[in-house]
Amino acid sequence: MKPPICPRCPNCGNRQYHAVQPAEFLTFSKDRLCLACNTRYAPPTPLWATIVFILIGGLLCVGCGLSVVIVLIRGMPAALPTNLAFFALGVFCIRLGVMSRFETVLVAPDIDEPEPANKPEST
Repeated sequence: MKPPICPRCPNCGNRQYHAVQPAEFLTFSKDRLCLACNTRYAPPTPLWATIVFILIGGLLCVGCGLSVVIVLIRGMPAALPTNLAFFALGVFCIRLGVMSRFETVLVAPDIDEPEPANKPEST
């Protein structure tokens, strides 16, 4: 089961966590386990990482797509499976980048930070 995506604990809003192994096969960072309530959640994927996935996928698709055309024109079918496999990898990278960009990020509840005990009073 995929954990909820949130920058801090979606249950209590606590920012303290312990890193644990991710629940999914391919992730940007480890999942988090809240130290206050033991809720498992995953941090959102950074924008730069989604852009990198989309760019790498686009380069793979364009390069392998052109290579497939060249292989078919020259009549070298032995290289076709490898090119198609890398083309599929490019499509997977693009899909992963787009899906991570539009993933649903939960809003964590606000927690009231305790006020300092010896705060000077204003007069």
